[in-house]
Amino acid sequence: MTLDSRNVVQAAWRAFASHDGEQIAAFFTADAEWLAPSGNATAVALNAPSHMVGREAITQFIANDFPRLFVGDVEVEFHGFYSDGDRVIVEETMSAALANGNRYSND
Repeated sequence: MTLDSRNVVQAAWRAFASHDGEQIAAFFTADAEWLAPSGNATAVALNAPSHMVGREAITQFIANDFPRLFVGDVEVEFHGFYSDGDRVIVEETMSAALANGNRYSND
């Protein structure tokens, strides 16, 4: 059975939440790219690049770096998954406790 794009993305989000490197890596090709806005708060706080290239770099970020900043009460509320062929749009709100004790919430 072949999963459609929407199911693949939903499965990827579940893998991200696990912080398990092997599960996360399975969703990326060796030459995958993770592109976020330059100077975004997460990259600045972690002293990480906003543009990561390669399965290993992305997996390191999600499995190990991300949990250093977002330390507790991490919740993702999904508002919608929309797919057209191999393109998927995810609408969500993520909230968490930050390492410095502040709250984080982002749509």
